[in-house]
Amino acid sequence: MTYHIDIDSHFIYAEKISLQQSDDAPLIIFLHDAWGCVALWGDFPEKLAAQTGCNALLYDRRGFGQSGADESGERTPEYFYDEAQSLITLVDVLHVKKVILFGHSDGATIALLAAALYPERVEALMVESPHTFLEESGLEAVFKTAQKTQNTGLIQALKKYHGKKAQSLFRKWKNCWTSAAFAGWSVLPKLSTIECPVLAFRGVNDIFDTNEQLYQLQDYIQSNIEIKIIPNAAHSPHKEAKDETLKICLEWVKKHTLK
Repeated sequence: MTYHIDIDSHFIYAEKISLQQSDDAPLIIFLHDAWGCVALWGDFPEKLAAQTGCNALLYDRRGFGQSGADESGERTPEYFYDEAQSLITLVDVLHVKKVILFGHSDGATIALLAAALYPERVEALMVESPHTFLEESGLEAVFKTAQKTQNTGLIQALKKYHGKKAQSLFRKWKNCWTSAAFAGWSVLPKLSTIECPVLAFRGVNDIFDTNEQLYQLQDYIQSNIEIKIIPNAAHSPHKEAKDETLKICLEWVKKHTLK
């Protein structure tokens, strides 16, 4: 089932994977990364939903995939908070009271903030390769990635999924992390209000951050949190080590939400 939903003067594209007949079945909402969209998730969401007995919802944030263009200017640190609010607005429009969130990269940051700002709305939280504070190694990786695009077909590849929005979303991704406004950026102090159980994981070869992104979560999140570092994976374990990631998520969901 597909949706085109108007939120704050722009429209959002979403797809629901309905595997369970009951409307009371848990719903996992998947939040994509900084270059992602619904079409780039592959079959991971369906596999995780099927194995956990859940339904799934995938959506393109404003300026991505099949959603409307992002007409706003360059991103500020408020971007992640605004997207967390848009996520909860989407949940309200769909008349869902409580959800399980699975966020990847930027989507993981947004999921963490949604759970912190609206703790009563989130039943459980899985965050893959989250950005929680700015590291020098991550900043260097952004610069190197931006430089490489001049000699690769990355932007052209992104156009397949984002159309005319591809150039803009890549520019905004680069500019936000390298701007003066993001110097010293961190969402960690905001996360102490999270009440649900949290699974946080990343690939051991992720160039965009270090393991401190996860370890420092343990110092700020007061609820139950489980940390996993996945071998043979980089920034996208759900693609690079899919079977291992599915196993970790499945065991964790069964332990914390399916009682």
